[in-house]
Amino acid sequence: MKKKLNKKGFAMVETLICAVMVIGMVSVLYNLIIPLVGSSSSRANYDDLDTKYIAYYIKEMIETDSSSVNNITDLTNSPYATNCGNTCKIYKTRTKRCENEACSADSNGEIKYIDVPTQFTSDIHFTNKNELCEFLDSTKLTKNNRYFCNQYVNASHITNMYLLDYDTSNFKKFIASSKAFSRSLKEYVKYMPSHSAATGDKKNNYLRLIVEVEHEATTEFGDKYYTYSSIEVKKGSATTVTGGI
Repeated sequence: MKKKLNKKGFAMVETLICAVMVIGMVSVLYNLIIPLVGSSSSRANYDDLDTKYIAYYIKEMIETDSSSVNNITDLTNSPYATNCGNTCKIYKTRTKRCENEACSADSNGEIKYIDVPTQFTSDIHFTNKNELCEFLDSTKLTKNNRYFCNQYVNASHITNMYLLDYDTSNFKKFIASSKAFSRSLKEYVKYMPSHSAATGDKKNNYLRLIVEVEHEATTEFGDKYYTYSSIEVKKGSATTVTGGI
């Protein structure tokens, strides 16, 4: 009489082996995909269409104002902007108030603005003015003058603008070792290309402009977040100092 073998245990072992293999594959895929999803989500704020257009119009304002482009694009001579290790210039947007309480124009038809003191509590006649805009034409006879630039900065919520060498290698090293910059900017600079392989014409005649734009978060906590975009800007050919903030 032939003995019947019980194969139920073998089937269970096969099932366990298959289950372990499936779980292992899912774990590997999870570890590969989730970081990519997180990285993609954070980079959604880099060079998005809206911020790229904002950067483009700032570039236009700089390049079409022949009287100021030399001062704006000269990284070694920076009387009205913050230098960062001779690798860039930072043009900050600062809160200002009218010089006189009535906010009236002077004899030249210009309204003067001054910095808002730290302990100043009145909220009359406040505005935001960017240091870069103050280099532009003050006669209001051109499309790219100080008034329109500052209005554009306010409407676009530009907080800072950074002008740096076309080859960003030195700036990348500088910002990585500095504690003076925000984490969001550092992450963007780490993400952006160095352009180290660019032609000599590009490196000698162009700079990179980074625009930082502030947004209100959609979360219930009301935190802010920032988007960034960079664009090339043609240098001026002379180095004279005019303007101021």
